[in-house]
Amino acid sequence: MFLKNSKRASNNSGGTAQAPAKPSAASRNAAAGNAGPSLFSADLAITGDIVSEGEIQIDGSINGDVKCTNLTIGESGTITGEVHGDTIRIHGRVEGQVYGKTVFLSKTARVIGDISHESLAIEPGAYMEGHCQHVEQQQGRGSASGRASETRKASGRSTAGEDKPAGEAAGGEDTTAKGAAAASAG
Repeated sequence: MFLKNSKRASNNSGGTAQAPAKPSAASRNAAAGNAGPSLFSADLAITGDIVSEGEIQIDGSINGDVKCTNLTIGESGTITGEVHGDTIRIHGRVEGQVYGKTVFLSKTARVIGDISHESLAIEPGAYMEGHCQHVEQQQGRGSASGRASETRKASGRSTAGEDKPAGEAAGGEDTTAKGAAAASAG
């Protein structure tokens, strides 16, 4: 019954006491990865950025950027700021840019801002005001926002939101079929 304690007592009878071992940083990180989601309840309002390597569920109000692996914004949740994550499920409100590998907007979602994504699903009834941009999956661990800016640069599109009219090249020349016919006739 007291076998464990009697062994410890006999091992420590030499006069040297051993302090309990502190967990290493690696074991703390591994334990954090196995932890459940961080929950922000409906009565919680935060001003500032939130960063997590795990899962977050927001039912309250966040005024700042949120970066995590998996994010769920509940029906009562609101975020005013950028959202970055691998999997983002929006049931509430986001005012700001959304950068994610997989983005899901439920029928109760309200997003005002652009979405950069690898995969996007929108339920009927969801409200979205902004642009959606598909970004290709790249090897390595780049952020979704980094991939979006690289895609814009590679496609020749403006990153400052200056959309050119259809057929107008960066130099201001008309590249439509009508413009090409006029140039060859003149």
